[in-house]
Amino acid sequence: PAIYGCGACVRPEGATADGIDVRFTRGADGGLYAIVLGTPETSVVELLDLELPASSTVELLGHSTPLTWTPSGGAVRVELPGRPAPAPALTLRIQDR
Repeated sequence: PAIYGCGACVRPEGATADGIDVRFTRGADGGLYAIVLGTPETSVVELLDLELPASSTVELLGHSTPLTWTPSGGAVRVELPGRPAPAPALTLRIQDR
């Protein structure tokens, strides 16, 4: 697993619409974690080949409020709280409520 105490996912890797690699892992809390391996160019991250139930919540780790997300033709479009500062990665926690 990518994070200690987490389990593997059926699909461990993916990408954003901008071509940034993404790694997926399942947390002990049952949440799906999408680790975006780079800094998005804008405040929107589109996770390709991912579909979520309408009841799902998406959070950016380190921020307390859920993010707005919408389905986008077999992908998930997530609105970040702003354009992220350059960093090696950012992590989204996705939970079905």
